[in-house]
Amino acid sequence: MPPEDKDSEMEQFAEGLESDRLIDIYVGDRSIPYKVSERLLVCISYYFLRAIKNEHLGNEKSGTLRFPDDDVEAWNALLFFKYWSYLPTCVDPQELRGNEEHRRKLIKYWALGDKYDVKEFQDTVMLQLLRELAHQRTNLEAVKLAFENTAPGSKLRRLYAEEVVYMVEEGKAWNHDHFDTFDGVPGFTSAYMHATNRYKLAEDADEFFHRTGKDGSWRDYMVGDRKDEGEKEEE
Repeated sequence: MPPEDKDSEMEQFAEGLESDRLIDIYVGDRSIPYKVSERLLVCISYYFLRAIKNEHLGNEKSGTLRFPDDDVEAWNALLFFKYWSYLPTCVDPQELRGNEEHRRKLIKYWALGDKYDVKEFQDTVMLQLLRELAHQRTNLEAVKLAFENTAPGSKLRRLYAEEVVYMVEEGKAWNHDHFDTFDGVPGFTSAYMHATNRYKLAEDADEFFHRTGKDGSWRDYMVGDRKDEGEKEEE
């Protein structure tokens, strides 16, 4: 429990920095570890606090954590975000037309945040995705990636299931023959059916897909307590 006295809380934090140590973090097939402050790491997520406690680090100056199944680029983005409080990839969506590779990166970022319960990171990534999808819709591979890297009921699955509905019902670019891409993808059919039902019950299709701006539904895709869209809010 943090102390009630805020001055005491700051003093304890400052004193803790005097004995802070670096944790070596190995991600994916990266042979060189990230060296991350233990205090920063435990501030990112309670998951890492538990991981450090269970690692039995002993009295060594620097402990080691390994995440062989994680995406290196997603970790780069997560650590950058925690140090600087913004995403380096948040640029004007209109400059990214046709850049599906960039959007696939954002999907991986959101999935990493979901894995370790870093809600502020997830919401920042999601807002960028919403802005980009407002300018250019998705493709089949991105939908598949989103479902393969997320859990049932996740906000990202909801978003991409709705994107499929748009491509079928509004864009008329896809039909059910395209769904062969999703064979064996867990949860796709259920999420798509739920999204289709919500779409058919909506009074206005344009409003259903209007997610950005002050009157958009962007809050429905947040996992944290985000209050606004930030500096890049669309008018």
